[in-house]
Amino acid sequence: MAAVKISKEILEIQRFTSSEAGAWSNAYLISGETDAILFDVFMLRAEAAELAKTIEQSGKTLQAVMISHAHPDHFMGLDAIVERFPAVHVLSTASVVADIKQDGPWIFSMLQDKLGVQGPKRLIIPEPLTDSGCRQQEREPADQHRPESGRNHPRGHAKLPAARG
Repeated sequence: MAAVKISKEILEIQRFTSSEAGAWSNAYLISGETDAILFDVFMLRAEAAELAKTIEQSGKTLQAVMISHAHPDHFMGLDAIVERFPAVHVLSTASVVADIKQDGPWIFSMLQDKLGVQGPKRLIIPEPLTDSGCRQQEREPADQHRPESGRNHPRGHAKLPAARG
């Protein structure tokens, strides 16, 4: 059996927080020496564009954006990120992708009307994670919460494969 070389690279995690108008949401940039992934994005276009500018100025290659769940303050600013990083992979769990496909169009339309120039220009639908890179965990009832509409929305969970030596 061939030996697997494990990098001892340290990862840096930077937290970014949107304004009150952007629902005080958080986005996290997880980066190594040269590459990065972004966990969630902001809803307001100017804040998402500023986040993209910060990532670009870091000199890191943005490899992927992971969306945690289908609330607009976590995914609606994706267009500003994809505009700056057109080759980036936008990912989420299958259940979150299904929720964004179902609810994203009406949320998109509502936010364009409410937010004007700060609203999204286009709706970006993430790709579902697959077993090749990450695998979805089974949902459990404890992973669900009930938003104001009364509809259950499962939260997205992904288990990243552990590096073993």
